[in-house]
Amino acid sequence: MVKKYKYFYILIALFILSRLLFIFFTPYASFGEERRIGTIGHDLVFEKGLRIPFWAYLDSAHSGGSIFSGLAAVPFYIIFGDRYLALKITALFFSLLTVLLWYRLLFPEIKKSSFFFPLFLLFFSFSIPNYLEKSVLLMGNANEIIFFNALVISYFWKINNNLKPKALDYLLLGIVSGFSFWVQFMNSYLFLAIIIALLVTKRFTQALKYIFLLFAGFLLGAFPLWVYNFLYQWITLVVDTGGISFSFLNLEKLKNLLLTDLPASFHF
Repeated sequence: MVKKYKYFYILIALFILSRLLFIFFTPYASFGEERRIGTIGHDLVFEKGLRIPFWAYLDSAHSGGSIFSGLAAVPFYIIFGDRYLALKITALFFSLLTVLLWYRLLFPEIKKSSFFFPLFLLFFSFSIPNYLEKSVLLMGNANEIIFFNALVISYFWKINNNLKPKALDYLLLGIVSGFSFWVQFMNSYLFLAIIIALLVTKRFTQALKYIFLLFAGFLLGAFPLWVYNFLYQWITLVVDTGGISFSFLNLEKLKNLLLTDLPASFHF
């Protein structure tokens, strides 16, 4: 037990220290879009109310992360005042929660191997430049995606390894997945992965039951998306593209992903 908490405190201390050094001593921690994302929280705290309609704070029709992140900044505005630092600490808070979720999920491996924790610590505390930068940026769709992915995976892992999982657990997992989908549509891939995992690991009739509960929870969790679209004539279906695209296989995009985007993300 002592070793468990020793690891825990070392992880928190080094992670926070590395991010604070990055925030205060590099120019890469500044991101102009954060100020716009933080506007809704700023108006609630310092203007005592919204200055424009609620949905006008939305950054784009296919991502609610801007509103979610802006509202999450409210307690940090209250603590740190009308300062840009409040937004940076909000981003750091999401990053720290993400690391703690992964730590909790991987702790059985950390206990078994003396080499696992140092590698885990180095990966998150002194990570590749791209992740280091994104972990202190409140963008509405970067930090937040990683946080919700970690939350969904850790929750699914917990209930899927339970010999007698409760139906309510799968409903709640669906709610979290649906809300994360509203935050950023990219999170739909993780929801589909969970469905595939259930079909592979459970009896077919049992899997169908859990999938039904997941979808019910998903619809509830994505409730802000339905409200927004109902008020604005289902704008999500046509924004940016002029219509829904059903082209799932794009070889040019795949080539760019493998040869350009992925290598660039590691600063190769």
